[in-house]
Amino acid sequence: MRMYQIQKCTRCLVLISLLASSCVTVTVNIGGVEVDCNLNCVCCKGGVTRCKSDNICVDGCVDTIYSHRCRNPCRGNCYTCSQNFGNLCYTCKATYYDLNSHCGKTCSVGCYDGSCNNDGTCSPCVGNFQGNTCNICEHGFYGLSCDLHCSDNCFGGTCLRNGTCPDGCIAGYSGNTCSYPCEPNCATCQQYDKSYCTSCFNEYSGSACRCPPNCRCEGDVDECTSCVHMYSNPDYKCQCHTKYCNGDKCNICTNITYFVHEGLNSCCPCSSSCKNAICSSQFQCLNGCENGMYGNDCSKKCSDIDRMCLSCSQDTGRCTHCTNGFYPDVYRNCSACKATCIDDKCEGSSGRCIKGCIDGNWGNQCEDSCDILCRTCERMTGECIGCIHPSLYGPYCNLSCSSNCISSECDMDGDCLIGCSDGYTGVGCKYQASASGVNVGLTAGVGVIGLSIGLVAALITVIIRRRRRRGKKHSDAVVEGQRPFETSPSITDGHTMYDELDKKQIGIPQDGQQYEIIQSSTSPVDIKQVGEEEDLKSTADNEYYNEL
Repeated sequence: MRMYQIQKCTRCLVLISLLASSCVTVTVNIGGVEVDCNLNCVCCKGGVTRCKSDNICVDGCVDTIYSHRCRNPCRGNCYTCSQNFGNLCYTCKATYYDLNSHCGKTCSVGCYDGSCNNDGTCSPCVGNFQGNTCNICEHGFYGLSCDLHCSDNCFGGTCLRNGTCPDGCIAGYSGNTCSYPCEPNCATCQQYDKSYCTSCFNEYSGSACRCPPNCRCEGDVDECTSCVHMYSNPDYKCQCHTKYCNGDKCNICTNITYFVHEGLNSCCPCSSSCKNAICSSQFQCLNGCENGMYGNDCSKKCSDIDRMCLSCSQDTGRCTHCTNGFYPDVYRNCSACKATCIDDKCEGSSGRCIKGCIDGNWGNQCEDSCDILCRTCERMTGECIGCIHPSLYGPYCNLSCSSNCISSECDMDGDCLIGCSDGYTGVGCKYQASASGVNVGLTAGVGVIGLSIGLVAALITVIIRRRRRRGKKHSDAVVEGQRPFETSPSITDGHTMYDELDKKQIGIPQDGQQYEIIQSSTSPVDIKQVGEEEDLKSTADNEYYNEL
């Protein structure tokens, strides 16, 4: 009973499979018309007239179809197949080949129109393809379409379809496609290991090309353990030889780039750290050191003392030139360029600002401030280029424009900018004009300018005091710190050079006293002694002195 049920189920499954296959739509193009082969006799070769009463095709099926009633498609990419069961493939569809796999292989894209014979051969080839099956790129090309050029580093300019170089690389390159340079020491290297040298530059040897000429090296580190070819001293990389001696006793060498090594009775090369490689012995360079080195034998690095240092004193190692953005300070340490330099750029040896000073500063290192009455000043002299008020002029803006100028405004030379007030004429508007137009003489009296006399006095006093404080602070710092390489301001009769500068620029007869400004209509700002601060309380502008 149980066996019967199993057989019954099996028959049901077969029936279901047949019904499902008969429901699948199979179409074919016949004479330009799409035909459904599930209809009786429509896919018979020769048409419905070549079909029996039981719907079996007499002459077989149209191309790509098989079975007695011609309702099944050929397997894979077969174009024609055996009519009974479709298991044999006779021809392939266009662009396919290999009958044994039911045309499971695609023709090469190098075949004309992409079509090939059943064995894959085709002719002619297109583009840069060649070969019986048009699947090989012509010399110098690679890629799926053979449209890419082989690397110039491939030996002979030849590569495979994937771009790899089958014959190796030219000297200096490695890798499948020879796109990687060998390690710098190698003249040539293995194709698949750029660090393994097969030849070296300058007669070096070893797998890493670190064994110097005339040396015999042992181990992977390529250190010189002994010398060959009559060279001596492995410590000098076997560069010492009697052939550099001038005479049999070898008491002098043939040129100054070698020195006599008495223990070896031969001449050895001077250290490359010696400037121009000139030395008198193993321990003394004659012309100093190459940049970045110091010591008698130039074996020490300046950067070991200061990492920003490019060159330094041979004797002391104190820095003489720093890298970009730094300069040697008074201690010969590399310090950042002054913030008052434009773009923070300065010379690496002196700290001199390369592009000049930001507004309001002057000096080589732009360390000095322009006078308080200056808007800007000359880089080298500190003299004012412009004043903070249009009623001032002169190299230090301590002179007042004539009150006869319109709005009391003048240029840096004191010439009126806008013109003269009514009734005045001439250069500087010094002359009073008569009714008839004739100049009648110089004006006199106290001039009145747009800027308060008391304010001018206050500003000039600030300048004096600020300079004294700056000079005293600078002088005290030098004495207290005992800084090397810095010269203290000169002292004359108890006054620093800053005091003398104040007197020269402002016209001060003595130090440490208060002054008031007497304004003339045609004269510079005069400075006159009036005594101690208590005596100034009776003046109209004493409040400025008290505030300062």
